[in-house]
Amino acid sequence: KELAYFKTDKIGKIDKNKIQRIFDIYALMGLTEGKIDFDMFIHKLSKNPANLTYSEKEYLKNRENIKVCIDPNWMPFEKFDKDGKYIGISADYFKIFEEKIGKKIEVVQTDTWSESLDFVKNGNCDLLSLVAINNKKEKFLNFTSAYFKVPLVIATKNSIPFIDNINFLKDVKIGIPKDYTAVDIVKERYKNIEIVEVATVEEGLKKVEDGELFGFIGTLTTIGYSLQNMFLGNLKISGKLEETLDLRVGIRQNDSTLLDIMEKVIQSLTEDQYKKIVNSWVSIKYEQGMNYKLFWEILFGIGIILILFLYRGYLLKKANLNLKKEIEKALMENTKQLQVLQQQSKMASMGEMIGAIAHQWRQPLNVLGTGIQNLEYDFEDGFLNDMKYIEEFIDINMKTIIFMSQTIDDFRNFYRVDKEKIDFLVKKTTQSVVDMQSAQLKSHSINLELSGDDFLYNGFESEYQQVILNLISNAKDILLEKRISNPIIKIKFVNSTIFIEDNGGGIPNDILENIFEPYFTTKEAGKGTGMGLYMSKLIIEDNMGGKISVKNIEAGAVFIIDFS
Repeated sequence: KELAYFKTDKIGKIDKNKIQRIFDIYALMGLTEGKIDFDMFIHKLSKNPANLTYSEKEYLKNRENIKVCIDPNWMPFEKFDKDGKYIGISADYFKIFEEKIGKKIEVVQTDTWSESLDFVKNGNCDLLSLVAINNKKEKFLNFTSAYFKVPLVIATKNSIPFIDNINFLKDVKIGIPKDYTAVDIVKERYKNIEIVEVATVEEGLKKVEDGELFGFIGTLTTIGYSLQNMFLGNLKISGKLEETLDLRVGIRQNDSTLLDIMEKVIQSLTEDQYKKIVNSWVSIKYEQGMNYKLFWEILFGIGIILILFLYRGYLLKKANLNLKKEIEKALMENTKQLQVLQQQSKMASMGEMIGAIAHQWRQPLNVLGTGIQNLEYDFEDGFLNDMKYIEEFIDINMKTIIFMSQTIDDFRNFYRVDKEKIDFLVKKTTQSVVDMQSAQLKSHSINLELSGDDFLYNGFESEYQQVILNLISNAKDILLEKRISNPIIKIKFVNSTIFIEDNGGGIPNDILENIFEPYFTTKEAGKGTGMGLYMSKLIIEDNMGGKISVKNIEAGAVFIIDFS
């Protein structure tokens, strides 16, 4: 009856949106004579995962093609390989987009990102696959919601110390790819650095390696990918900007229907799809070289079979020798990659420690400053003629200076490189980390308690300190994030086992078994790399022969380090 109503002269008396809704539902179910088959209804819905309206599906049906432009050299996000194939993280997303809208999206090949922008302006492309909002692009593009967020970082030579704040840099040259949104972000926020625009990420990092640039700013994903594949051991990530790059699909402004369709598609994405895509490219960037070698090894093996009866003994020996060399090479590469991960984890810990030192020094610096300021008044009051007063003044200030010096010694000991395992008292070593963090925890009203008996263990002391610092830092973050009243962290020593627990409510059970995996993080985009707990597990289990695990208790989570 409702469908027949469309043909009457009364259609103008009904709200058009209501008519469209009725039409969409009936067209979706394929019903006749008003008979509703709810099983068929659910089946039809499953084939329309983006929940497109009838008019949107008709738009796609009548549209001859949809063209997308990409950045041709921005791995692991996207690029054209040597065969002109579109690959990368965004390529995997667009495969999902095609499935959801039921239409092929044609990729237009360009040579540079600037050319891709021009193609969209001129109408040669309808979409940009991954783009961040800025004033220039808003003149000719509309944008969907962000479907990928990534922190901005700075890469330098290994000799450059950790950069706690980019604002501290002055009169240095920093490279950024031309026409990237990061250029606008850096120009607006960091006035004291000179920006040098380069064509690609690889060109910028090469200029840093050659000394032409002090550093290069880009995303954590792209710079990490390039360091692992082209600049391993020569460059490092030295700091992180406060800003993140929020990446979206850009659509030409004259196509509002396509904008609505792509927004629905992006809203229908799941967290599992995001994790699967990102984890696949994180894995590929370490393994692509090995897969290529494996291909040649298979061909080599076929060659051995073909001439086995003539040169069996000789070729078998040669094959074993080559295989041994490949294994040794792979082990060496994996060791280098692990060292890089350890160094990055160390840098993150250093950031925590710098904050701790700032809290530790603030009070003694106030004491020294106040004492010095009062000298003038004490002189006018005649106290400086009193030897007892002078001795007390010297004693108080020397104790303050000794305390500050001890803080530096603790910091230096924490970051020394352990060349060999030593016997150390575990509770005493843990206490040194707690002492360095005490001022920072106290400023947030977080109480930290140590209990139990000390015990001796043979291992890498500073690496153990790094694990404890990471666990305390994670507990502090969750207590502050959830605004726990009377927040507390307890560290207990029972025989040869350490228990680090908090009252932050625990870890969701569905992710509990994943938290030690690399690049897995529960923090917001740009606030965590997902490497802290992964490196802690490597240190405790691979380097020190212990075992680390986690479980939920009534109040929160408890991490268990077992050295028995």
